[in-house]
Amino acid sequence: MKKEAFQIGQEFYTSAGKWRCTDIGTRVVIAIQLNQQDPRNYNGPPYSIPEHVFDEYDIEGCSLDAAEFEDKIEKIIPSKKLDSIHDALMFASAGGYGEGSAILDRQSGKTYY
Repeated sequence: MKKEAFQIGQEFYTSAGKWRCTDIGTRVVIAIQLNQQDPRNYNGPPYSIPEHVFDEYDIEGCSLDAAEFEDKIEKIIPSKKLDSIHDALMFASAGGYGEGSAILDRQSGKTYY
């Protein structure tokens, strides 16, 4: 997509899921991810969930058509989900310098820490 194609309130898709545009800047688009259980999280602004910034490089990976990402979403290995990677990152950064580390095996999708 091009930045000019975005409108506030418009829903769009990326490989990470469905989003809603909340603001448009000179070179960026701001959006919230539409993955919440509680619909009250979408009341705003201000929103009770984080808004993400899409720069000119991220905008190129957006689409109004969800079908463009269906194949990519099916190929994601379940253990590569953000929760597993987040846990490994938190473990590795919790100690002092060099005390912990985390590795993501890209072949199997497993995290080791």
